[in-house]
Amino acid sequence: MPQRRNRWNRTDIWSILVAGVLLVGGTCTAAEEVIVTGKDDRQIRGELIEQDEQQVVLDVAGIRTTLPRDEIYRIDPVPSAEQVYRQRRAELEDDDLIGRAALVQELIDMRAYDLARQELAALQRLRPDSAQLNRLERTIDARLRLEQTPPGERTAPDPDAAPSAASRTADGRLTQEQINRIRVYEIDLSEEPRVHVPRATLDKLFLRYIEDERIPRSQAAQANVRRARGHQQLALIFDLQARELYGEVEVAHDPPALRDFRSQIHRQYVLNYCATNQCHGGEDPPGGLALLNTHGNTDGTVYTNFYLLDQYRNEHGRMIDRATPARSLLLQHGLARDAAIHPHPDTPGWRPHFRNTEDARFQRYAQALRQLYQPAPDYGIDFPNPADAQRDAETGTKTDADVDAGSNAGADVDTDPDGTTDAPVNDQTDETPAEPAEADD
Repeated sequence: MPQRRNRWNRTDIWSILVAGVLLVGGTCTAAEEVIVTGKDDRQIRGELIEQDEQQVVLDVAGIRTTLPRDEIYRIDPVPSAEQVYRQRRAELEDDDLIGRAALVQELIDMRAYDLARQELAALQRLRPDSAQLNRLERTIDARLRLEQTPPGERTAPDPDAAPSAASRTADGRLTQEQINRIRVYEIDLSEEPRVHVPRATLDKLFLRYIEDERIPRSQAAQANVRRARGHQQLALIFDLQARELYGEVEVAHDPPALRDFRSQIHRQYVLNYCATNQCHGGEDPPGGLALLNTHGNTDGTVYTNFYLLDQYRNEHGRMIDRATPARSLLLQHGLARDAAIHPHPDTPGWRPHFRNTEDARFQRYAQALRQLYQPAPDYGIDFPNPADAQRDAETGTKTDADVDAGSNAGADVDTDPDGTTDAPVNDQTDETPAEPAEADD
């Protein structure tokens, strides 16, 4: 997008402070940090050096910047962290734990660590076992250690680098943060789901995408976005394909596709048929695909099993085929051998679950899988895949090119790493081609 040419864009390191934290009125003196609002509603933050009737001079990130007085609408002092905290906290109910946790993160971003600890301690008294609150506490500790380290010795990783994206719980299940990422990618906005987008996330969105014409410029328009319902705010994030912010959005409940997976496929089929101790729930699971079969209806078990199934593929195809669900190995392996395109491998004690592809349960499960987002998104989760480990042990370590080549080529449409294909769509319209009549094979 071409650069907008106006006097407010003379350097790309100027900070744009979004609306909602400005103090109305107030006199400003030299060497005070201020926010200058232009007549076009653009805002610049810097240290006031001097001002007169013709101009205002700021120090913006170390750059002396002169602004014509006739282009300025107002100048306001930057509120202190204490003022911001009191204003935000007054807007939140005591039982709004999600909003209060977002406030803690905002205070961390402002480097107001004492206030962040104060609010966090109050939250931890209400939710002492919360993984999210424990993560915030670790973030504060990491930030403080980093800031106390001389600049030349700062080799520690960024404490905000999404630790949960590369971890799992002690019992081998996805973390709550990883579960939430799946919910974001599979959400159906047409159902107006309960979603919370933290204020700090909207601030980042306005700042990082300020040059995009879809971002509101005026304080009033930005305030309208903040007052909008969570799913409407998420629609804007999706529209901008701001994938780096997806992990900050909090989805309260299962999206329709995961809701049906939980209540139908997982409860009735995966737990009672696939993940038994004699099959994928045992010590030596076929194909290296080990599924969980304890605490069956918990989020940790449901989403971990879904993720493992969704990631699994072999020379016959994918365990969950989103484009043609009836060809999913998950369903094919439950068919009688004479009705399956890819029958279940020979396993002692195996018996079919479906008579044929016309079986009502087969059709119902295929319809549930059809609700999943297409193409299969990259959830940004680093979680061990047992099938990959087994293939590496049998054939030697493979490169990414080896995995994607040969019989797996074209098995699915993977997410483009530049972010051009995997933004969740807002309508869940099914444009999948008609599935072949498999009973004849």
